[in-house]
Amino acid sequence: MPVEAVAAFERCDFCCTDEVRWIVPAGTLDGEPGISDRDGAWSACTPCALLVATNQWSALHRRVIEGYVATGSVPPGKTVDQLSAELDTLWRWLRPNITGEPVQR
Repeated sequence: MPVEAVAAFERCDFCCTDEVRWIVPAGTLDGEPGISDRDGAWSACTPCALLVATNQWSALHRRVIEGYVATGSVPPGKTVDQLSAELDTLWRWLRPNITGEPVQR
C-alpha cells in the first residue's frame, strides 16, 4: 500500500500533537488483544519521527508520557503506569512492523 494513501491523520499517532509532518510506514498490526487493527502508516510529528528513525524508543516513551501528563490527557480511569504499560505493549508490536524510514508528508 503506498505510504501517501494511508496516512491522512491530522494528529501524531505517538504524542497526539496536531503538527503531523511525517509518515512512518508500517505493516498491519492485528491479533493482539487490546490493540485495534492498524493497516499501514502511522502519522508522526517531527520530534516523534526523529526518535522512531533513530530507534530511541525510551526517549519517545518519555516524551509521550510527559506530554500526556503535562496536558492532563491521561485517559480517565487510567493511571500513568497503566498508560505506560499500554504504550510498551503497542510499540513492542509496532517496532518489528515498521517497513521503512519515516517519510515527510
